[in-house]
Amino acid sequence: MKPSYLVLTTFMFSAAVAGAFAAGAATATSKPGEQEVLVDRERRRLEELFIWKISEELKLPVDVEAPFAEASRALNREKARANLDLAKSLEALNQAQNANKSRVRIETNLALRRYEKALKTYGALPLREVSRMRAILGTERLGRYLIVKSQMAEKLLALSARETSEPDNQNKILIEKTPPKSAP
Repeated sequence: MKPSYLVLTTFMFSAAVAGAFAAGAATATSKPGEQEVLVDRERRRLEELFIWKISEELKLPVDVEAPFAEASRALNREKARANLDLAKSLEALNQAQNANKSRVRIETNLALRRYEKALKTYGALPLREVSRMRAILGTERLGRYLIVKSQMAEKLLALSARETSEPDNQNKILIEKTPPKSAP
C-alpha cells in the first residue's frame, strides 16, 4: 500500500464513520430532533468501538489507553467541526450563486475565501492527528495505528457501499445464516 494512500484512507475514516451512520443509522421518526439524537448516539458508539478496537489491536497499556482515547475523541470533535464548516461554506457558495446579479461576484468571492479557509483547516487535521498520536503512542505504535485504522476504514467503506447497493442486505444475511430445515 502506498504511503499517500494510507494517509488518505486513514483520514477518510472519520468521514466514512459520519457518512455511514448519518445515512442509515436513524429510522424515520416523528420529530426531526430525534433523528439527530440517534445519529449522534450511533456516532459515539462507533467512536467508542473504534477506540476499543485500536486499543486491543495495539495492546495499549492502561497508562497509554486513556490519553489515546481522549486524543481520539478530541480529534473526532475537530473533524466534525471541520466537516460542518466545510458544509456551511459550500452552502454559502451555493447561495452566492443565486444572489442578485450585482452581488454574485462579491458574494462568490467571500464564499470562496470561507471555503478555502475551511478546506485548509480540514486538510491540516491528518497532520495534527499524526503528531498527536505519535506523542502518545510512539513511532512504532503510530505506524501500526495508521495501518489498523486504514484497514478499519476500508472495511467500513465496503460495508457502507454494500448496504447502499443492496437495500435488502439485512434480510439476505439472515437468510444465509439460517440453517436449512431437515426433511422429516
